[in-house]
Amino acid sequence: MKVLIIYFSFIVLLFLSIKSIAQETFQRDCIHPQEIYLSEIKENFLAEEIYYQEDDAYTFWYKITSHISLQINYELKSIEPNDNYEILVYSYVGNDFCNDLVEKEIQSIKMNEKGVFDIEKNKILYVSILHINGKGCGHELILSNKNLAVSFKAIQNTCVEEVAEEIINQEIKKDNIELVENKVVEVPTFISENEKIESENLLKGKVINNETKQFIDAEITIVSLKKNTKSTLFSSKNNGFELAISNNNSLIIQIEKFGYKAYMDTITDFKNPITIPLNPMRVGEKIVMHKIYFHPNTAVLKETSKNELEKLANFVKENKNYKIEIQGHTNGNRKIKKDKKYSHLGDEWNFSGSAKELSQLRAEKIKTFLAENGGNENNIIAKGYGGDKMIINNPKNMKEAMQNIRVEIVVIEKGNEQ
Repeated sequence: MKVLIIYFSFIVLLFLSIKSIAQETFQRDCIHPQEIYLSEIKENFLAEEIYYQEDDAYTFWYKITSHISLQINYELKSIEPNDNYEILVYSYVGNDFCNDLVEKEIQSIKMNEKGVFDIEKNKILYVSILHINGKGCGHELILSNKNLAVSFKAIQNTCVEEVAEEIINQEIKKDNIELVENKVVEVPTFISENEKIESENLLKGKVINNETKQFIDAEITIVSLKKNTKSTLFSSKNNGFELAISNNNSLIIQIEKFGYKAYMDTITDFKNPITIPLNPMRVGEKIVMHKIYFHPNTAVLKETSKNELEKLANFVKENKNYKIEIQGHTNGNRKIKKDKKYSHLGDEWNFSGSAKELSQLRAEKIKTFLAENGGNENNIIAKGYGGDKMIINNPKNMKEAMQNIRVEIVVIEKGNEQ
């Protein structure tokens, strides 16, 4: 009998412990759901980027409400094809769902990946997206009916880097479209024999580093106010640039060169060659670089980083007396595991350790690139900070998380040119 009592007491304590753990887990996961007010959505929008919090390790919660009763189609997609997710739906009336979920044992309805949600007026629908297996990159939830179409792309920390490059490229594409919509016409930098200029003028010039007083390479944008056209030409450090222009045509010259202050000026006198001074960044200033991409969870640079790295290398070569620090920053200090898909490759593809350690390896990788491409190795310091200096400590969406993933170039001092 005594043994039975002890056994029964153990079972009760175990049950209470499990219940306590479950309650803590549910409260942690569902207390701050992504809220969706369907009846307040006026315009369609697709793929709003949201971001798993650290507490959302296994589930992501949505709280869906409406002031009117309606049916809405839903579809769940995995960002990574090999990931599997499950949808659980809870219909709820009350003020403390997370607590009631455990205390009152609210029952869920398991849903298919596609289907229909019945939203009752002023009744709350809690939707749990549960990660079943796979890497866990995140999911996209699409809601639609004849009046609206909305989408939420929730991305897990482990795959932020994989998605970041795609988002940045979309932003670049969007910027290019906006330029076209502004109706600034691109024109070639040469003039054919068939194009006769009213009164020929030849604009000549060079670009100079205002710190070292050395001529440098630069890409120049010239906007014609009279013709509403824009041309781009290259000014070399040896030969400078030349551009044939029409008489009485005021021009705006713009230069945005990596590592230098942006330059803009209006030119009305074309008789004499011009020298355009560019001021490099000063001691204590920094450049934030988001377009240096590594293969996720590795210190291996992607080919798409080459253009940005070459810009950095040119800046270092043109300012060899500058001592710089290459800083690697990540979105948090999570532990990183080896990625199975890289297992057949070398050690640099199969990193295991902290995000801070990885950021150090990445900074060193960039330093090596610069040293191999004309940089003064003695004036280059590589430092990995991991998530110690995050711009946004608790990112709520992908745009915020992406601000933390960056390489920063900081000018420490004017060193010795060697």
